[in-house]
Amino acid sequence: MRKHFFLLGILVLFTTGCQPRALLPPVPYTDAELHAISADMQHIADAAMRKPAESSRFVRRLARLTQAHGIEDGLPLRYAVYISKIAAASATPAGEIRLSSALMDMMTDNELLFLIGHEIGHIYEQHSLALLRQACIAAHYDMTEKNEENRDAALRGLFDMFVGERFTAAQEAAADAYARQFMTRYGYDVRSGVTALRKLEKLPATAGMRITHPHSGDRARELLEAVKKR
Repeated sequence: MRKHFFLLGILVLFTTGCQPRALLPPVPYTDAELHAISADMQHIADAAMRKPAESSRFVRRLARLTQAHGIEDGLPLRYAVYISKIAAASATPAGEIRLSSALMDMMTDNELLFLIGHEIGHIYEQHSLALLRQACIAAHYDMTEKNEENRDAALRGLFDMFVGERFTAAQEAAADAYARQFMTRYGYDVRSGVTALRKLEKLPATAGMRITHPHSGDRARELLEAVKKR
């Protein structure tokens, strides 16, 4: 009789699709692991980026705009600018926010602040964390690699994959909502977000923020409607 019930139990286990807890696959890359990978990845990427001099107008302007935003909603944030003709921005789970010089040149101070708030929103809402996990899985990133040269090469490839990922429309809407609250909290002009998004809409569709941060025109219209309802 005991043997009968044992076999019945195994049959139920397999026919219902249930798995014993010990057989469940491990979660690929914990949040803590992704934060560590994120920091290492950005360190390698920064070393390869062309950076302006500390005395440059880019560095001084970014420092002025972000001096009150080193911590937002408990998130420690670090900002930097790199020289590029492509308008781009990125934010890692570890709180590293990067802006290109081209993006800074095309935006006013308040427009940049909206975009900075938007990037913080991606960190706060854990969109950056989800994209990095997705990139790590796709790249089969090996956290146990001991060879420094191989590890650095893998991190460079991972960074390229990560910054090339495309946010969904829902993620972009959530980050815009965070940016709107960020602007309101500090008394910045929220309407600058509308003009910033309209500028992004005019960028070439083949590179930079038009790829990674889609639907700029729709988002500008939605933001304008939200501002009007205030």
